[in-house]
Amino acid sequence: MDLLTRKAAPGDGAAIAGVVADAWRSGYRGILPQGFLDRLDFADRVDVWEDSIRAAWNDGRPVDGPEHGPEMFVADRSGEVVGVTTVGASRDESVPDGGELWMLNVAAAHWGSGVGTALLDTARHALEHRGFHRPLLWVFEVNERARSLYERSGWQPDGATRHLEIADQELLEIRMRL
Repeated sequence: MDLLTRKAAPGDGAAIAGVVADAWRSGYRGILPQGFLDRLDFADRVDVWEDSIRAAWNDGRPVDGPEHGPEMFVADRSGEVVGVTTVGASRDESVPDGGELWMLNVAAAHWGSGVGTALLDTARHALEHRGFHRPLLWVFEVNERARSLYERSGWQPDGATRHLEIADQELLEIRMRL
C-alpha cells in the first residue's frame, strides 16, 4: 500500500476528525477516563479544520509560506487519510520565535507502519522551510508510545513541563525539542 504525505486539502476535515478520534481513543486508553474517550468524535472540529485547510489553499493550489498560519498535512495510504499533523509558530510563551509541532495523530490500525515517522519528517521539513530549525512539541509524560516515536526521530525532552487538565484529570506534559 502506497503511503504519501501531502498538504491537507479541502474535504479532508471529516477524515481528519475520524483519525484524531481513533488515535485518542486508542492512544489515551488508561491515561484519560474511558467514558470521556468513548464519547470522542471530534465532529464539532470538522468545520474548524476545513476553514483552516481552505485558508491554506488559493484557487485550488496550496499556498506556500510561513505568513499563512499553521499548516496541516495528512498521511494518505491508497487514498485513505490515516494520519495527520499540524505545525506552526510556537504557542509556548517561553519560545515566542520558535516553531511547534501542534498535533500528530495516526489511526491505531496504522501504528508501527511508518506513518508517524513519515508525518514527523514532513512536519520537520515544513518547520525548517519556515525558518524554525529547533522546533518544539508537548507530549503527556505518561504517553510512552508517543515519546518513543519522537525520541527515535531525534526529539529530546528539554526539561520544561506544564500541567494540562482534560476530562477533570490533570496530566503532566513535557516539552521536547529537535
